[in-house]
Amino acid sequence: MKAARQVISYSTISLVIYCVVNLMMYHMEGTSLVSSEVINHLGIAVVLYLLVIIFSGLNFRFSVYFTIFVLLIYTIALLVAFIQITYHAEVSSLFRLSIDVLSAIGIVINVLAVVAAIKQRGHYISPRLRKK
Repeated sequence: MKAARQVISYSTISLVIYCVVNLMMYHMEGTSLVSSEVINHLGIAVVLYLLVIIFSGLNFRFSVYFTIFVLLIYTIALLVAFIQITYHAEVSSLFRLSIDVLSAIGIVINVLAVVAAIKQRGHYISPRLRKK
């Protein structure tokens, strides 16, 4: 159960970081933060992360694979934000630094969540198989 709590904690932190980075990127582009595009992207992220949290909390067998899939998607999104703001955007250095730091922290948190999910997967193995 400890691994499930870690997955839930890391996923919640990852969701918050992704939402902040995503809102900052939309603000940089000049998109209204209450537009349907922004709300749709954040809504999809919230739903996927809620599914990860629910499945991990209920210890479903496939929760590990779903967690890895969702975190892979949002790790790539954070990596793209990092690359885009570092090499292609003309913004202030404080804005650039904040997105770079948040993206890097988000990527590390996602890796920690995947490690916790893999540990959670270890608890699903039959006790007979562990002895062999």
